[in-house]
Amino acid sequence: MRKILLLSSIALTSILTSAQVFTDDNFNSANFTVGNIAPDFYPAEGQGGWQVSASAAIPNRNISNFQIVDMMGRKVATILGPDAATGTKFFLKESFESAWVNRTEFNDVIQAEFDFYTGAANAASTNRSQYRILTPNPTNPAQVVALAGFGMDHKDLTLYISGYSNPCNVIAGLCPIGNEYTNGNYSYSYTEKLPANTWLKIGVAWDYNTGEVFMKVINPATGTTIVDDFIPAALANAEISEIGFTNAGLTGGTVAATTYLGSVKIEARDGVELLAVGDIVATKASVSVYPNPTSDFLKFDTKSKVESVQVYDMAGKAVSVQVLNNQIDVRNLAVGSYVVKIQTAEGSSTQKFIKK
Repeated sequence: MRKILLLSSIALTSILTSAQVFTDDNFNSANFTVGNIAPDFYPAEGQGGWQVSASAAIPNRNISNFQIVDMMGRKVATILGPDAATGTKFFLKESFESAWVNRTEFNDVIQAEFDFYTGAANAASTNRSQYRILTPNPTNPAQVVALAGFGMDHKDLTLYISGYSNPCNVIAGLCPIGNEYTNGNYSYSYTEKLPANTWLKIGVAWDYNTGEVFMKVINPATGTTIVDDFIPAALANAEISEIGFTNAGLTGGTVAATTYLGSVKIEARDGVELLAVGDIVATKASVSVYPNPTSDFLKFDTKSKVESVQVYDMAGKAVSVQVLNNQIDVRNLAVGSYVVKIQTAEGSSTQKFIKK
């Protein structure tokens, strides 16, 4: 599995929208009580309409694996992972899929924001906590693949972004020649680990029209943005077969780890707006680009020495531009969205801009 570097914040142009909220659950509210989340496995509905399921072959499969617990005075939802090398436990609402099918016209972005507790790294566990949007496999409809998702390995707190997309990250320069545009179901891992025993705010979005996958991770205790990233060439116009959270056992594991969720909001909207500034203040990016949108020149401002600049279209292909001091001549680019990667002495910044 290829790794990609931690990318700094991406400037997203959001459209004012009348979002359709599929669920907005705070597990610490009076709507939830300590105990089993559901009375039985799927299709039975439990607290807040949530449903649970687990692979039949998992040794520790039990309805009590899915609990609302009191965690230092705060009620949270938990999923105890498999104590075996394979198998998955699911936490979902079947109503999400029908709500998506019946969404209002133009609300073609499905967006999730949730509070997630990392816990301590456990080297003996191969469990992975995930949020996933699934679709039938384009090459084998009897199977499902992830359109978009977030993941964390409990063994070392490695963070993942998932999507049905390129098998390598074009922007990070990790594609073998000739293998840039082969489609498949892939998870990209980050070199930086998530902080242990920390509540984080996670945002994940998938755009039906473009197939883009967006993810944002913020540490509210410090106000820092850990990741603000996206996959530019994922699967568009796909059918959604399932939306929800999982705790999966991967190869070699026999020790169960726990997924912790404090709140979950899932909605359909007409633009991406993950963890807006009004919700939490993030750190300022090391590189700013302006004006955005632009019709002629894109300028960038940074205190560090610029070492290289590259522009990509939304399929991940490099496009030719002329760099003049601290600005890029984009007059010859077609109208549309692009990504600029600016390498400085202190690292790289990848940001989205619009040529108008």
